[in-house]
Amino acid sequence: MNTPAHTHGWCALGLVGLALALAAPGCGSDDSSSGSPADDQQLVDQASTKIERAAAASANRVRDRYIPGPKKFKVVCLSPDQAQEREVPAGFMQCHVEAFSTSTKQRPESVYIESEDWRVPVEGGTVGEPVIFDGYRIADFLRKDNRLGCSIHKTAPERCKSPFTEAPPGTAPPPGTAPPGTPPQTGTP
Repeated sequence: MNTPAHTHGWCALGLVGLALALAAPGCGSDDSSSGSPADDQQLVDQASTKIERAAAASANRVRDRYIPGPKKFKVVCLSPDQAQEREVPAGFMQCHVEAFSTSTKQRPESVYIESEDWRVPVEGGTVGEPVIFDGYRIADFLRKDNRLGCSIHKTAPERCKSPFTEAPPGTAPPPGTAPPGTPPQTGTP
């Protein structure tokens, strides 16, 4: 019974079985974030360090007479589920950075400045260079504060805040935002 047609049938059956076996590890799991770079704490730590350096390089070069000196930064990276909700592309990590003043003689207390979001590509276990996502809000605040004095309430602090910009093409806008000119939505869709 080893005819050529019979042998081809077994080969085809074997190939189908092999394909199913290779696909099986992903079957039956609700964890759609498996394999995300954010699952690896070492990669998250590397991304956080690179992003903190990039945010510091951007913000610390901006002169602000009301918030002098170097700034402190707190970086928190999105979990795989959060990244999926915000439609962060596969192979990237997104982290949120908050900036604070450091204590000086002029201003002994530390104050919150502003926050911004950064993304880093991760390929083959290597963290790439950070890229700003949704604008340089920390540096923008410092520039405006230097001119308007928002941090000392010389001007309303809201005047120094940057609005969230539109998301780059191919990415989702930040949660809770709508494109400019969109009327407020009420009720259910």
